[in-house]
Amino acid sequence: GITITHTEVEGADHFFKDEEAHMKPMIQTVSDYVRRRMGEATR
Repeated sequence: GITITHTEVEGADHFFKDEEAHMKPMIQTVSDYVRRRMGEATR
């Protein structure tokens, strides 16, 4: 099956306008996800 997860960035809107409070945490979350997935074996 497929597992779907999500992370909310508190106070962020659709455009993640605040660099420190919204954009950086979002980019870190995406980077962590990609790093984790790239380390997995191909299915």
